Amino acid sequence: MNPSIVNQTLVKFLARLPRSRSDIKPPSVPVPQRMREALDALAELTGDPSFSGKDSMCPLSFSCVSPEIGKIQVKSRESYAKDAAWAFSPLQPNGRPIR
Repeated sequence: MNPSIVNQTLVKFLARLPRSRSDIKPPSVPVPQRMREALDALAELTGDPSFSGKDSMCPLSFSCVSPEIGKIQVKSRESYAKDAAWAFSPLQPNGRPIR
């Protein structure tokens, strides 16, 4: 099937759908407060009160991984990243697909 036919069909289908608004409404609770509430909920779920004292704006504060497992994961990532420059990529250095 020709990609342009698929694109045309999709465009025609979307054109027939009723228009809808997608206004973004800001959350009623500020992000820092929501993140603090999420850490408190995590502390309650895990039974580990140390979560409540962590920085709520740092993604790592939400990690339930033990320090030992964290070290193993860092070593694995470093091992995988070592030869990343030689891995196959379907993109050119400028980020465009190879054609």
